[in-house]
Amino acid sequence: SDLAVSIALMPFPLAIGLRFGVASLIKRALELISPNSRDEGPLLAQYPRFVCSEDNDYETAQNAYTRAIEIAQRTNDIDLEIRALSNAAVVDIFQGKFWDSVEKVPVA
Repeated sequence: SDLAVSIALMPFPLAIGLRFGVASLIKRALELISPNSRDEGPLLAQYPRFVCSEDNDYETAQNAYTRAIEIAQRTNDIDLEIRALSNAAVVDIFQGKFWDSVEKVPVA
């Protein structure tokens, strides 16, 4: 299970419209780790763009980036917060929510 989590933590390139199973990989890794573990924030930060592009699941993407931002703020992890906000902005663009995306950028 440590190997699966390590693989899911790797930075995957985003291929819009193609399904490589990255969303499933990250989802499975999230199931393997303990909540509030050190790996949860980074996994949640990158999960939204894949679950949205591969599965068109905007609600799950929103929940994931919201939790990632909460973890980042709670742990004072600026890098994680920027990654989560950036991915949240990308998700908003996928959904045609351009103003929502723009609102996230100045924060990042």
